[in-house]
Amino acid sequence: MRKNKKFKKIYIFLLLSLSALCPVRAQQKECKAAPVDCALWHTRRGEYDKAIEFYGKAIARDPEDPVAYSNRSSVYYRLKKLSKALPDCKKAIQLDPGYPFAYANCAGVYNDLKKYKVSLKYSDKAVEIKPDFAEAWYNRGISHYKLKRYDLAAGDFEKAYELDESGECGSGEKGSAQNYRGNIYYDLGDYDAAIKEYEKALKADPKSADAHNNLGQAYNRKKDYEKALGYWEKAAEMSPKYAARLKPYFSRLYLNLGRKFFEKKDYSGAIVNWYKAIGADGDLEKELAPKLARCYLERGKYYAGAGNREAALADFKEALKLDPESEEIAKAEAEASGQTEP
Repeated sequence: MRKNKKFKKIYIFLLLSLSALCPVRAQQKECKAAPVDCALWHTRRGEYDKAIEFYGKAIARDPEDPVAYSNRSSVYYRLKKLSKALPDCKKAIQLDPGYPFAYANCAGVYNDLKKYKVSLKYSDKAVEIKPDFAEAWYNRGISHYKLKRYDLAAGDFEKAYELDESGECGSGEKGSAQNYRGNIYYDLGDYDAAIKEYEKALKADPKSADAHNNLGQAYNRKKDYEKALGYWEKAAEMSPKYAARLKPYFSRLYLNLGRKFFEKKDYSGAIVNWYKAIGADGDLEKELAPKLARCYLERGKYYAGAGNREAALADFKEALKLDPESEEIAKAEAEASGQTEP
């Protein structure tokens, strides 16, 4: 079996400049270089179908090139074409059993297929061959995490971002390793430790919707609803996925914030947040109507006591709209409007 002579070119497209990969000008739409270089060039441009086409040409030229098979596997994986990614990474291993990147590709595919124990075998081999391979540690961490082997997973992710401070580790997203490590602490109920890891992820990528969402989840568990809301609003702004997923959470957060303000007798704060809760979930309107009426009544009493008759009357009228059967509110409104007999 032929030994791979291109080991130093592994993942070259992640390490070298675009001009070094393919001798074409940036404005050119077609690559005229060797098929492998053109495949790398198209991969960098996000033109994955074109990359696959050129890897096919490279393989046709040299059917025993493990790099072409492994890299094509990686492109298929990005496209979530797992049934095509798996044979390619296995073929690369068959051609060169000492090629760590092919093992990492197979590990990633098996993780996505939820075959975590199988994935571990490939990650272990990749780490054995290349101990400083961040992606291999990252893949192994995912497998251990999914198998609820939290101590092992935490160590794997820590090693991954020691080797790659960005935490990207081949995932395509900065801070991924830190986010996963945060998830471990979150699952164990240690929300303070989780927050520290999620903050590291956010530092690695300030525009990470995942990190913002995760911080929101952790602060929500700590009942720090204002911070949770702030992070979740950012996540929803950044990602349509989170905008849809978090919509039910927003109504509950506003509901809980309203309760906190009500308990502190901050009726204005309660009113603002409860109306936001209704805006996020119209079904809450009936449930919150008597609570809002009580807020307007109590705030109206405060205004009346402070001599602000006009503001008091406005609040009593709002309270009466929300709870027209309340004798207490009707009496307060009548007194404020001067309709009661001396």
